[in-house]
Amino acid sequence: MQVDEPARIQEAIDRARGQLPARPVVVDVRFELGDDSTGDPAVFVMTLLDEQTRDEEWTSENLDPIVDQLTEAVVGTGLDRLVYVRFARPSEASSNGVGA
Repeated sequence: MQVDEPARIQEAIDRARGQLPARPVVVDVRFELGDDSTGDPAVFVMTLLDEQTRDEEWTSENLDPIVDQLTEAVVGTGLDRLVYVRFARPSEASSNGVGA
């Protein structure tokens, strides 16, 4: 792992957060570096949605644009890592890992 990987990824995520859709509300984005189940280098992104996010907002139509923007941001760093984006409410984050 390059020393500057976490900083480059954090900067990319911070830039992407400014472009995310207004709904559902993203309150935090955390990530961890590691290897996926096949041993490939990966970035595991946990996207925390506002606690008040309604169940009907948890749809592909609403979440896919967030996944796409965060994935493109990390891929845009030029680092050779696969990107996995997950979602949770803050109250669920400790049970879902990634920076909890």
